Amino acid sequence: MGRTIVLSAAVCAIAIASTPAHAASDYVQCDGQAKGMDFAEGLARFTVILGSLGLFGSSEQDNVAERRFGTEGADACTRAVDDGRGKANDLRRSRLLLARAIHQIEAKNLDAALADARSFPAAGGEKAGDAGFQRSFALSALELEAAVLLRQGKGAEAEAAALKMAAASPFDLANLVRVTFYLDKSLPLSAAKRAYFANVIRLMPELRLTWADALRWQGDYGAAADEGAALMAMLEAKEAQPQLVAQQAVDLHMAGRGAEGDALAAKARADNDVRAASETTDAAKAAITRTDDLLAFAKVIAAMKAGQMADARRMFAARERWLSVPVPMVADVAAKLRVGATSAELTGALARDPVTLRAEALAGERTRRTNDDALKALYRIIRPYLSPGSYASLAKPVNETAKSKFMPVKQDTLPGETVRVIGGGGVAAGEALLLHSALIAKSRGKTAFAIVPFRTNLATARVLFENPGASKLPASAYFAADAVVTALGPRFVPPPSK
Repeated sequence: MGRTIVLSAAVCAIAIASTPAHAASDYVQCDGQAKGMDFAEGLARFTVILGSLGLFGSSEQDNVAERRFGTEGADACTRAVDDGRGKANDLRRSRLLLARAIHQIEAKNLDAALADARSFPAAGGEKAGDAGFQRSFALSALELEAAVLLRQGKGAEAEAAALKMAAASPFDLANLVRVTFYLDKSLPLSAAKRAYFANVIRLMPELRLTWADALRWQGDYGAAADEGAALMAMLEAKEAQPQLVAQQAVDLHMAGRGAEGDALAAKARADNDVRAASETTDAAKAAITRTDDLLAFAKVIAAMKAGQMADARRMFAARERWLSVPVPMVADVAAKLRVGATSAELTGALARDPVTLRAEALAGERTRRTNDDALKALYRIIRPYLSPGSYASLAKPVNETAKSKFMPVKQDTLPGETVRVIGGGGVAAGEALLLHSALIAKSRGKTAFAIVPFRTNLATARVLFENPGASKLPASAYFAADAVVTALGPRFVPPPSK
């Protein structure tokens, strides 16, 4: 008996040693994921494994390291799409096509990449009309379309595709944040772009800073200042960093609201002096320096508005660059100060052409969005399929408001209450947070709720349950509870009571 066992072990060892390593399949070479099996394939594979004591028939594993790139990767995707499983499984085929579009971008075959991206949602076959498909793979295709158009130099079309992506899934925060990557600051603020920002700043209030920057690029400094004020109203006094106050002061000066700007500049300067006397970290010192730069720029604007052009030019030109000040502000002030300036005054920062300043900033942004690092990040665009099960697992607790499982007992005096979704993740968790907040608001007799800065993840937020006007929060911060329940309630239908 012992000799039989030893012999069997030896045979197994020889078999293992002589079994050649299999090359990665076309599926793995395409997107790093294995082919996947249906039930019949799985049963047949299990029989082989059992009969060979596990030596043969084991399934291929996912292996991103074996993923190919460029034309080689695109060819692997094509072969996988033409394979039986690639043809038969709508979801697997869709993922392969999305990966092929990325490989075509790598190979600089942009027209082919655009064709793959635009083959959606029809490429999903029977899944094309499925809500989960629309809010996952179809969104990925829209984003890949935007990525291709960006690389083709078609900024307006890229932005339009990204805004379609935003409108297709307006409660998916991760999706909405990705949209900012494709927005072109040089373009006018369309109705779709305004609607996008009006929505996303409710989900993530700190994005008001991004919205304010977009307004500055269009010269609307008054609206940018108002967005700064709205964010400040949502922050605790200790969170109102002097740099934010100083930026708001500069916006107000640019908008011709000098008295308001002076008051905020004085506050920022006093707060910054306190921080300068106590802060020791490099990050804190850098923030203090940026605040000082903004306050110095406010003095330039004030002198210019007062007609003291020589003094304004001297202060502006005293620096080579105003790196802490938004580019459109620097360019706009430079353009005004250069009018009537002598050649002797055109030194330092004032020697730089304002049109070139804007163009270089925009070109730098486009480069960052299309460089090698951006190329490597394209695979993150492929979202996981949003299955009904991800909502079903949260349906019962999200609808329970009497004894909420998502709201720990409040143990602090800060505004709002923490809502933390447990038992789920991703898009479904983020939407569950919104629906639960709406239901809690209604259960308390409120018509609205608001999320306060700063969010740390999709499944967690600090929420104020109150009607607009009950506090200093701007009206634009609130979600209407009924509207959220109408939009998201059907996705979280609780199981019938037993």
